[in-house]
Amino acid sequence: MAPGEDPRSLQRQQQLWTAFVVGVLLLATLLTLVVDVTPTLPIALPLVLALALGAAGYLATVGIDRVFAASPPADDGRALGELRARLVLQAVIAESLVLVTTVMAATIGPRWSIAIGGLAALAILLRVRPRTSRLARFDAAWAVQEADVSLLRGLAGRNDPEDPGPTKTS
Repeated sequence: MAPGEDPRSLQRQQQLWTAFVVGVLLLATLLTLVVDVTPTLPIALPLVLALALGAAGYLATVGIDRVFAASPPADDGRALGELRARLVLQAVIAESLVLVTTVMAATIGPRWSIAIGGLAALAILLRVRPRTSRLARFDAAWAVQEADVSLLRGLAGRNDPEDPGPTKTS
């Protein structure tokens, strides 16, 4: 982090997300190349297991977002802290998919099940990418609940609840 850069900025959240994406891509690629096991079960079983794990991980991250949207934090600062913590949790779920499918590939084969786990992890990380539009959806959900909390306002460093913040939703 550069001196004077706010650790709560959207750019900083995006840098953290990028680090997770690079980690997942490297891990999935390297492990797919390294693990070499002769399949001991029919090919369909590892495919179904890897797809089920990916779907479960994806649904878990959807649930994390829904709980976040349904329970507004006390203030903007706490909202940013929770956003970062939830991003890390969702990234851990994504990276765990790669590791679980690696164990599966190493025990029952074949190696391409790691690639399925890696693709599922990448799909999860693409879904949870910190974007202005994603943060605006949380703000809108909290506004419906009449909570005076805003991620966009917190990221902009404003503490005035009457200031709606940026209107761009890209």
